This record gives sequence, structure tokens and C-alpha cells, in this order.
Amino acid sequence: MTNIKENYLIDITSTYKVDDNKETLNIKTTGTFKEKEGKKYIIYKEYSDSNPNKFKTCILKIENDSKKITLIKNGNIQTKLVLEKGKRIYSPYPTEFGAIMMGIFTDFIEFNGFENEAQLNLKYSIDVNSEFVSTNNIKIRATKQNN
Repeated sequence: MTNIKENYLIDITSTYKVDDNKETLNIKTTGTFKEKEGKKYIIYKEYSDSNPNKFKTCILKIENDSKKITLIKNGNIQTKLVLEKGKRIYSPYPTEFGAIMMGIFTDFIEFNGFENEAQLNLKYSIDVNSEFVSTNNIKIRATKQNN
């Protein structure tokens, strides 16, 4: 996936709830949406707040009739999260301090992809070492820009 033309506006709204505290983050960036070998990909860069020249390349792979999503973030530390509707998936999650065991249960996946626009909605919960951490909702919209 080299020489990717970033001709899509990527709009991400991420809401997570821990106990009674709820926080929403919005990210707007550019990226691409493509299909290859029956899988769909939304690829974008996530920039650091402290250093705008530093970024992670994020790859969302949508497969298995939109029932399985893999999020890969490549940076100093590579992370990989797998979300599969109706399943709890356990995996080590690397941090700069070492790996933690994280469980993700995916309640909801909805994907609609067309040539000029793609939308992905996710709802999942996270636990660390079998302790509930948060409920998360993510909405991602990739809209083709006229170039």
C-alpha cells in the first residue's frame, strides 16, 4: 500500500465512557479509502498534539462481510486491535511501559462503503486484566474530495 493518494477527508468521532464520566474526541485528517481482494481499507495519519511533524499511520481493515475490523497503528509502538461482532477478543496491547492484557467485546459494527464515501460505526467495551475499563463508540466517515 505505497503511493497512496490521500484524497479523502477522514472525520473521526470517538466517545468513551468510564463510570459516569464521558469524553468525546474529534479528529479530522486526510487519508484514503480503497478495496483490495474483497477487503476494504481506510488509511489515515494520526498526528501528535505535541509535535505536528510526528504521526502514526492508522489502517482500518474491514472484512468478513463487515463483521470484523482490524485497527493497526504504526508508530514508535505498533498496536493492533481486532473487533469482531459478538465476540470478546483478548490480546496483549503494547505500551511504552510494557504490554497489558486487554479484552475487547464488540457489540455493534456497521459499515457502508461506496466509491465516494465510507462510514464505519463501532460500539465496544474494553477490559484490562479482566477489569472493566470503558464503553466506546467510534464513528468514522471518509469522504472523497474533488481534486
